[in-house]
Amino acid sequence: MAALKADRDKKTNQIIATGESKNLFMDVDAINRSLNENIKTADLFEIISNKYKKLAGEVISYALDDLLTSKKYELITINVPDITDQYHRIETKYKNDIAAFPSRDETLKAYVSESFATEVIQLINYCTATNNNGAAIQIQAEALALVNDANIRKAL
Repeated sequence: MAALKADRDKKTNQIIATGESKNLFMDVDAINRSLNENIKTADLFEIISNKYKKLAGEVISYALDDLLTSKKYELITINVPDITDQYHRIETKYKNDIAAFPSRDETLKAYVSESFATEVIQLINYCTATNNNGAAIQIQAEALALVNDANIRKAL
């Protein structure tokens, strides 16, 4: 575990020093997830957003869940011009994941649907917190057209 943290810290410092490499950011994000230290991804993204706008645009989709969870909404607002684009990314992933499972594998489908609902609710919460009620309503309606989820329905 110490070696993994050292590798993460080395890559983090390299990103901060150079502002380069989407791949390094993806590595750091994966390590943080495996260590359950997702807040470190959000913190790194905050540094990148302030110093390296181009890289921030390239890695926002990898940091979005962590930014939503940590409620760093101002960073999302700065780096995501249209939150519905992020919803459509989540929707596409959901559809691809559902299509990949055989129809008899209901457990995996339930897991994918639950993950989708969680991500949608985070987006809706972001939209309402930033007074983007139109996007919240749109995201909720589109998501409910895909899954009949009580938590999505109650999100607004």
